[in-house]
Amino acid sequence: MLGASVSGIVVLLSRESLILVTIANVIACPVGYFLMSRLLRSYAYRTGFPFWIFLGVGILTYLLALLSVSCQAFKAARALPTNALKYE
Repeated sequence: MLGASVSGIVVLLSRESLILVTIANVIACPVGYFLMSRLLRSYAYRTGFPFWIFLGVGILTYLLALLSVSCQAFKAARALPTNALKYE
């Protein structure tokens, strides 16, 4: 059999998207912390927010991106190339 395996194609297509999601989470966590601390500072009864909330949201976005991109990449990897070339 010639060409890449389905798992190789899925990993190749998913890797780039997950890197972008990781960069977005790294940027969004400090910005979210700063904005939430500014918002909570204006209330009379102050409360803190634990770090695990940001960690949980980051993991959730990573898993959602992994699921959606992997499903689309799996569909694209399983498609027959002749069907794509037929319309070109």
